Amino acid sequence: MMMLYLKKCILFLLLVTLGWNLSCQRSSWITIGVLDDQTGSSRQMTQEVMNGRMLALTDRPNQTDVRWKIKIKSSDTMNLPEKTANLMREMNDQVDVFLGVSSVECSQVSKYVAHFRKKVFLSEAIEDTVLDQVSSTLLMQQTSLNTGKLSARYFFSSLKKDKMVVLYDQSNLSFQGIAKGFISEGSLIGAQVLEESFDSTLGKTDFNRLLTKIESIAPQIIFFCVYEKELEELLKLTVKTFDLSATLFVNRIPDEVALTSQAEAYQQVFCVVPFFDKKDSFTSSRFYQAYVQKFNQKPNYYAALGYDEMIFIQEMVKKNSNQYHSELFSHLKGSSFDESIFVTGFRGFNSDGLAKRPVDIVKIQNGKVTLVETFWTEVSLRR
Repeated sequence: MMMLYLKKCILFLLLVTLGWNLSCQRSSWITIGVLDDQTGSSRQMTQEVMNGRMLALTDRPNQTDVRWKIKIKSSDTMNLPEKTANLMREMNDQVDVFLGVSSVECSQVSKYVAHFRKKVFLSEAIEDTVLDQVSSTLLMQQTSLNTGKLSARYFFSSLKKDKMVVLYDQSNLSFQGIAKGFISEGSLIGAQVLEESFDSTLGKTDFNRLLTKIESIAPQIIFFCVYEKELEELLKLTVKTFDLSATLFVNRIPDEVALTSQAEAYQQVFCVVPFFDKKDSFTSSRFYQAYVQKFNQKPNYYAALGYDEMIFIQEMVKKNSNQYHSELFSHLKGSSFDESIFVTGFRGFNSDGLAKRPVDIVKIQNGKVTLVETFWTEVSLRR
């Protein structure tokens, strides 16, 4: 009887121990509350971003710590600020972190919901002003401010130019942001920076007058941040009217129609862009091939952004696998990651919550666009 009793006790202890080990290994879910414009004007971009996210979750299913699994709870904002904020309030108790909202207007409202409810909000907006007056919002995309800062650094440190001009259309917030970053960083590093601006909403601009002022200081770099319709005229006037030795840069790659029909205007022009999705390192990547195979279409920057968002969250969970749900996303500001694991070159966040990302420098010649280099350096903080 004693032997039978001992056997039962041992069996009980084995079952308890096994049950305890199984319960310890059981994964908990990390829920990502995704807020995107799924039916409005941004629906195509939203679909591309979501494709990238889902590819990351299926392509790298075992990359998170065994303790955690990731799932997405998605809602349609319809690109309406009030609806976006209300959705965040409704989802707050069901998710661990918010992600999405590329609209600046929607992000400006939603950031306060996240702030007062102490929930991290990874916004896809590109304006650094979204970070104002809140502590829990971070920006996933390259901001126009940082594009301007990195441009000034590239011209100064890589091209060894210290006389620069930025000519921008002040009717556009992104152009304003690039100019602001360009001027502040240029001044910080000791470059001579001149700014000239105009407002395209006020009627025809006298570009000859602006270019005459620019020519008087003999700049080494002219950086145009304008809409494409103004850009073609500006480039033609710059090349044909003035004897300038400056290198010309623009803030966007012209569309294929413009490159073909206006090839002469864009000859020997360079572009500074957040991401060039036709560079060899991207088109030959494992992500690119997997995306084509799964969705039967070529991925663009937005698909790569969605993929990297999920890779980032997976890496965060791995780094902080011993944390509780409430602590998992408390280590984002000032975080650093190996950029080689991301398709878009993402490096983490600075102490303000701005994504650390490089810019691509591309050259236009004979109607073709080719990558010159990818540039990154630590730049000054937002303030």
